[in-house]
Amino acid sequence: MEISTLITFLCLLRSASLQTIVINNAPKSIANPSALPFELPQSQSDGAGVQCPSSCAVCSPKSQFCIACSDGFEPSHIGQCIASSVVENCQLYGLRDACLICKPTYRLLINNTCVKMADGCLIAGPSGSCSRCMDGLSKDQQGLCLTKNLNCVAIANTMECMLCQREFILVAGKCINNDTKCALVEPVNGLCMQCKQGYRLVEYRCVKPEDALNCYIISEDFQTCSYCKTGYFSFYGKCYTQQKIDWLLFQGNLQKKCISTQYYDTRSQLCHPLPQFCERFDYGFLRCVVCLNPNIVISGLCRDPSLKFCDKFDSRNAYICSSCLPKFFLTATKICQPIPPFCEMVVNQMCAKCIDSFLLNVRYQCEDPNCDVADPLTSLCLSCKPSFVKSIDTSICTFEDTNCLEKGSNLSCIRCK
Repeated sequence: MEISTLITFLCLLRSASLQTIVINNAPKSIANPSALPFELPQSQSDGAGVQCPSSCAVCSPKSQFCIACSDGFEPSHIGQCIASSVVENCQLYGLRDACLICKPTYRLLINNTCVKMADGCLIAGPSGSCSRCMDGLSKDQQGLCLTKNLNCVAIANTMECMLCQREFILVAGKCINNDTKCALVEPVNGLCMQCKQGYRLVEYRCVKPEDALNCYIISEDFQTCSYCKTGYFSFYGKCYTQQKIDWLLFQGNLQKKCISTQYYDTRSQLCHPLPQFCERFDYGFLRCVVCLNPNIVISGLCRDPSLKFCDKFDSRNAYICSSCLPKFFLTATKICQPIPPFCEMVVNQMCAKCIDSFLLNVRYQCEDPNCDVADPLTSLCLSCKPSFVKSIDTSICTFEDTNCLEKGSNLSCIRCK
């Protein structure tokens, strides 16, 4: 029901946007206004103009169907703008102010409330399932997101996380939010559920309200909105109405001449096809910000998740990796794999040199000389030799000082005998 309702609303939105539109607060005079792809509102004093309701940023003057609502309002299925406070975090309203669809990362309950999800789901599906998981996550047979390595950027051969995203720390194999702007962290998957005063929770990140205006999902570096409010589109990382984007392009002496499956390149002044598998495109930065599943955004294009750790791509083929990020090596199949634990250099897909104090065994694995029993597959230490203890965060055997009375969280001595 939710999907069909959204499709119907988007069709109405498309139909209304094809009509002459009115923009609130638009400039009243420009050079050569006939070149604009829309009609500017007339001065209200002459009685000829049609003004949108204050809750609506862009509307159709013939039907008063709102194409994009103002800040603090969300659209209804019949083109009206309802206050966001009626149902917090609702994306689309229905009859009698009932919420039909919640914003990304929220799920609609039968009591007409939108609750924050913490299971790795981006877009909720019917009956508790998930329509779309967060980037890099797959779904099980029940339609639930697999969150084992959520917010992890480097995974070992053991499928355990080695390195987390920015503002996350690795705790017991999981990435936990460590942002000082976050007030409440969900314990199971380590996601931020509530921000401190003065910040707005966008997806699972705490940002200043002015940095995420009309934005539902923002990038890790807080520079690009990848999922804008209904009726708004990404342009240089911010969310604008399509008419505002057209206006900005016109101000730069550009004519929007491309068809819907193309974008206008301001440098070459030519139309180019939109990238493959791209669902949402930023017409300012000229890069994709949301991809069709299972692809993810890598360097502005939609690529296979296996290329997530690629640093540079082949100059002749943008979908073939030529070099990897630090702590990864390039395989013969052009996939980036994590460098084996405690390995310093990989040659021919095998470890050729270990870090200091570690020894290279016959299986080309790096062994801790102070380890008593190691995992035969990974060489990670399971138990140390006498007088040594395994570090929680690195699994390295370190000398246990018998003159120590109290140890810190990293097993270092903080009080001696």
